[in-house]
Amino acid sequence: MIDNLLFYGYNPGCRDAALPDVVRESVSSESISLERTEMINEGIDSFRAAIDAELKRTDQNVYHVVPLSSGLDSRAILAALLEHPEIEKSNIRTVSFGTPGTWDYEISQEIAESVGVRNTAMNLDTPSFDWSEASIRSYAKSLDCPTRAFEGYVNSKVDELFNDNYVIWSGFFGDPSAGGHQPDEPSEKWNEACARFTDMNAYAPSLVDSSFDPMEVLPAEPYLDSNKLSYEEQLDFGHRQQCFVRPLVIKNDTYLTPFMREEWLKYMLNIPAHERNNRSIFTDIFTENYPRVFSHPTDSKHGLPPNTGRYRVFAQRVKLFAIQNLLELSRQNPVHPRTNYIDFESKLRQECGLRTTVHSLVNAFEERTGYEVNAIWLDHQQGKNNAAELRSIASTELYLSESK
Repeated sequence: MIDNLLFYGYNPGCRDAALPDVVRESVSSESISLERTEMINEGIDSFRAAIDAELKRTDQNVYHVVPLSSGLDSRAILAALLEHPEIEKSNIRTVSFGTPGTWDYEISQEIAESVGVRNTAMNLDTPSFDWSEASIRSYAKSLDCPTRAFEGYVNSKVDELFNDNYVIWSGFFGDPSAGGHQPDEPSEKWNEACARFTDMNAYAPSLVDSSFDPMEVLPAEPYLDSNKLSYEEQLDFGHRQQCFVRPLVIKNDTYLTPFMREEWLKYMLNIPAHERNNRSIFTDIFTENYPRVFSHPTDSKHGLPPNTGRYRVFAQRVKLFAIQNLLELSRQNPVHPRTNYIDFESKLRQECGLRTTVHSLVNAFEERTGYEVNAIWLDHQQGKNNAAELRSIASTELYLSESK
């Protein structure tokens, strides 16, 4: 178990590991066959039906909180709530968190301002943000299964911002259900898909020795025939999403997840595979129906709008790469705009609460397990990027010491 946590940064064999029933019941071996215009109309109807179904779980007079990022899932939810006849705009709130200068932090606030909803921004890089060991240990005690604790801790802080009756709308499962994790060439054999899963999900493989087999934690047989759902997506849906992402972003029953509703999945999982490649039809559905919200840049297009063509996106990637290199050559330490949450690499070399907490947890892990990991900390301080390894060690220590 410890090696799984260190290698993956979570345990793909957690107690919730399984292809969700709603996915099993939604997929079919027959594709939806419609003209593209009709398919887009069917898509937006399915999403709105999913929103309505989740609304039935709420009281009438609640605040609707949407944690916004620079991605597409959360803005789709926001756009649907804004148009909904049963929801007052004054009852919609958004939350942004991250580091100034990054897309998640800046674009989310730009969207909220453009549509006129009240936004709360959490700057994770200020001394006032609580990275104390006591607070993070308290968060870890609430976990039912291990995940990357520092990102999960940040997500949990959204709950502390609101005292009134509220629900939180999560974009969980939006990207994978729309095809964001669908391979261009799906594996024909289950063991090939498992090998691909371990390669793509390896987080800190240097922490385990050569005798460790990361595939051992995965099921020996697929959940479904691959003509219903690719083997890669079965593993992603049943193991990464359930054991890593869900505990990372969803804390309790106040969270609503429209992308996990059968109203959405029966449509999105049964359209032709090429329409799900790179979330093609997902992007068209929402840019056509919510052009105002979807005109803003997104991280998936490297800071350009969602419908930007691939050649312009490629040029943007080259531009960003050149800018980052120039800044580094001039001995500046820029935060890349794609950075999620906070630049852990640099923060773990600065005198701050986050560094103090991680160092303490790394020491505690070494004492608990006998794994010699302090050299990893020292190498990081000397300039080697061991941020992933240190976060994995610290998260594992939190689970070992605080799990229920």
